[in-house]
Amino acid sequence: MTAKDAILSVENANVVLVDWEKGADNLLDYNQAAANCRVVGAIIARLMTSLHTSTGASFGNMYVIGHSLGAHIAGYAGEKINSLGRITGLDPAYLSFSKKNPAIRLDSSDAEYVDVIHTDGKRWLTGLGIADRLGHADFFPNGGFDQPGCPSFFGYSTCDHSRARSYFVESINSTCRFNAIPCRNWGRFKRGKCSCDTNCAVMGFSKNNTKFSGKFYLKTRKQRPFCKE
Repeated sequence: MTAKDAILSVENANVVLVDWEKGADNLLDYNQAAANCRVVGAIIARLMTSLHTSTGASFGNMYVIGHSLGAHIAGYAGEKINSLGRITGLDPAYLSFSKKNPAIRLDSSDAEYVDVIHTDGKRWLTGLGIADRLGHADFFPNGGFDQPGCPSFFGYSTCDHSRARSYFVESINSTCRFNAIPCRNWGRFKRGKCSCDTNCAVMGFSKNNTKFSGKFYLKTRKQRPFCKE
């Protein structure tokens, strides 16, 4: 099931899909594809502004979801919109996006609430996603890298990078909750040093997920259903 179909199965909502294949399909010049993100983000912002002006749609009710480069596109769109409701970044791309400069990547100022799912964080020479905190709430399933059930070829696998999408789609209409625990790092989490009482979080789509802040860790299963509540 796609994210669109999953959302429409649980929400009375308008879902807009953005096809920027020609702008993204540039294997010989990744930097150009990354640069195109800013243009696509600006176009999305114009669409949201048009909807707001013509229909009275509230920016606060708008929600942008993006994977990899698309996560930064969501950030660029939110940068131009006053009080955009929410952005979910699915393993935001690492290459060409500096963790030191929020202006050129997704960050917590791009919407009223920004949550991020990290599944292929950059470590040494491998990892297609940013491993650092970017949003209000950052979720690191299985430490944010080397997802269970994903094959690894010399430390490299696009499966890890795309698994963020799978977790998010499953979270939309699953009866199982991706419960996550606030923790300083993956090592402490694995050693059982972290727990939650009132600050527990749930990774994924739920509209109740817009109040958390910090770094959250959890484990998943190797195959669908990934949730192991």
